[in-house]
Amino acid sequence: VYIGKIIAKSEGIEKEIKIAIEVESKKPLFDVKAEIARQFLVINPGDQLISNIQIYNLGEIKKADAKVEYIIKTEDGEQILHAEETIAVETQTSFPKIFEIPKTASPGKYILYIKVTYAEQTASASAFFQVKRTLTKIQMIIIGASIIILLAILFIIKKFRKNKKHKKTLIKL
Repeated sequence: VYIGKIIAKSEGIEKEIKIAIEVESKKPLFDVKAEIARQFLVINPGDQLISNIQIYNLGEIKKADAKVEYIIKTEDGEQILHAEETIAVETQTSFPKIFEIPKTASPGKYILYIKVTYAEQTASASAFFQVKRTLTKIQMIIIGASIIILLAILFIIKKFRKNKKHKKTLIKL
């Protein structure tokens, strides 16, 4: 897979379109699709990326053991993950695949690339996703609770100071 971008400029407007060019065999034995569910299109470093993989046997061989490679790259082409396995495919197979995104992954756009190989014939698929540093629900709850506690402490301090001034006034009388 070759990753790049097309930049279109017109009258002060600039648009950047991410592209992935996949090189496949002329008559591959397989077709493959990689779909990333909407809730996983933007994830945090260290999160799991869940993709649904579909492999179709297009050839005349009834059952074939295909080598499946999973590669995740940055938009600059730097590989951050590589895994492979052999899967037996009769007519078609579909399965979820979970990938652990490294905690060290930088924010940016990434590509999941699936490559299926059998008898030197290759088929491939890809899907883009994004890594961002966003707050999790637990982090938002902790921040919210901290703000409430801080406000309660400020309220108590203000009330305590008001009562102290009131006592001083009573003592002077």
